[in-house]
Amino acid sequence: MLTLNESAHVRLSVPPILKFVDELVVIDGGSTDDTVDYLRSLGQKVRVVVKPQKGAAYSQGWEQEARRQRLQEMCKGEWVFQLDADEVVSDDFASIRDLIADADAKTSCFGVNRVDYAPDLYHAFMPFTAHPSIPRVWRKGSVDWNTGKVIHMTPYLSGTNSPVSSFSAPIFIATNLILHHLHRAYWIGKSKHKIRADDKRTTALSRESRLGEYKFAIERIPAAIVPQALLDARDGQKAALAKQLGVEDEFEGFDPSGVELDAQGFFLPGNKHNLGRILSSVANPIVVVEIGSWLGSSTRFLASRSGGCVIAIDHWIGSEEHYKQEQYTDLLPKLFVTFLANCWEYKSKILPIRKNSVEALTLPIENIDVLYIDGAHDYDSVYADLTNWSPRVAESGVICGDDWLWGVDVPVQRAVKDFAAATGVTARSEGNFWWLEGRPKQL
Repeated sequence: MLTLNESAHVRLSVPPILKFVDELVVIDGGSTDDTVDYLRSLGQKVRVVVKPQKGAAYSQGWEQEARRQRLQEMCKGEWVFQLDADEVVSDDFASIRDLIADADAKTSCFGVNRVDYAPDLYHAFMPFTAHPSIPRVWRKGSVDWNTGKVIHMTPYLSGTNSPVSSFSAPIFIATNLILHHLHRAYWIGKSKHKIRADDKRTTALSRESRLGEYKFAIERIPAAIVPQALLDARDGQKAALAKQLGVEDEFEGFDPSGVELDAQGFFLPGNKHNLGRILSSVANPIVVVEIGSWLGSSTRFLASRSGGCVIAIDHWIGSEEHYKQEQYTDLLPKLFVTFLANCWEYKSKILPIRKNSVEALTLPIENIDVLYIDGAHDYDSVYADLTNWSPRVAESGVICGDDWLWGVDVPVQRAVKDFAAATGVTARSEGNFWWLEGRPKQL
C-alpha cells in the first residue's frame, strides 16, 4: 500500500484486510497527518517505511512505478495483494486465501471487481462505475509495471509485453470479489483535497466549482453494495459526536407513530436551490450547524446533502413572532415532537440540541463546515448569532442563512450587512437567502 496523508482512509481500508493477510507492507510518502502513527499502532503485522515523495500524487515526481515495485520486493509471502489506501474490501474477501490454496501451478494472477464511486466534479455524471477483472492478487515476481504512466498503471505479466488481464485461465483467473474504490467520495476527517489550479485535468467546470472540491459522500453509494466497515463508520459519526458534546440523542426512545406530520415551514424552493449550491461548494460537509430548526424542513435538506451530522440547535418553544399569531397556538406545545417525527427518516444524521443559540455555546462545537442561521429574526439576535458562532466555523467553512427580506425594517438584512462591514467580509443575497464571502475577522 502507498500512502500520503490518508488518515481517514486507512482507518476504513486497513482493519478489514488484517483479518486475512499475513502482513501489510506500506511505503508512506511523508504524511504530515497521523497516517503513519495509526498504521504503526496496529502491531507487528504492519510494516511502514517512510520515504518522502519528490512530487505530489499524479505528478511525474510521484515515482509510483518504483514504489510499487519496491513494495513487492519487501513482501515476504509467495502471493501479493495490492490495495490502495482509498479501497475497502468486500466482506467476503477473505475467501481469496482459499482460491490461492487451490490455484493451479500455472496461475499467476487473480482479478477482482472494482467499484468506483463518484469522486469529484470530473466524474459527477457517474454515481458509481463497476470495472470487472482488475488484476490485484498475484504470485510475487510474476508481474511488472508498465512505464510512462503517472496514474492507472497496468500490471504486465513478467517476461511479456502484455497486460496480465489479457491472459485467460489458468494464468489469469477472474473472481467475484469486490474492491470498493472510494475515490475520496467518503471523508471522515477534516482534510480537504483540492485539485491544483495547474493540474492538466482541471476543467472549466471544476474551476467554476472551486477547483473541483469533492462534493460526493457515501450517501450517494447504493447501500446494498457498501461493505459493513463503511456503514459502521458512517453510522458511528452521530454517536461519537453526541458523546463528544455530552448530550443525549433525542431520537432514542421516541416513537413517531401517532404523531401527525406537519411539513409546513418557511424553507422555500429558492432557499433550497441556493443552500444546495452552498453545500456543493464545500468539500463533503461533515459538521453542519443549524440555528433555528422549527419543524425540520431545512434540517432534512441539510441532512440529505451532508456527509456527516447536522447539529440542530433550537429550544422548540417558538419566538415572540409566533406567540402573537393564533395559527400557532395549537402547534407550539407539540413543536419538538413534530420536528422529531418529520425528521425521523434522517435520524441517524441529525443531532437535536434543545437549547437556544446562546446556551448551546457551552458545548464544544468546533470546525463547522456549514453554519446556517435561521433563529430569532430580530436585529440583536441575528448579530449575536453571527458574532458568537462565526469563530467556530472552519477555515474553509461557509456562513449562510434565511429571511434576508423578512420584516418591514428587514432586521436580518441589516444585522448581516453590519456584521459583514465590521468583520471585513461581503454579504451576498438571492431572494430570501443570504451568505457571506470571506472569513470574518473576530470582533
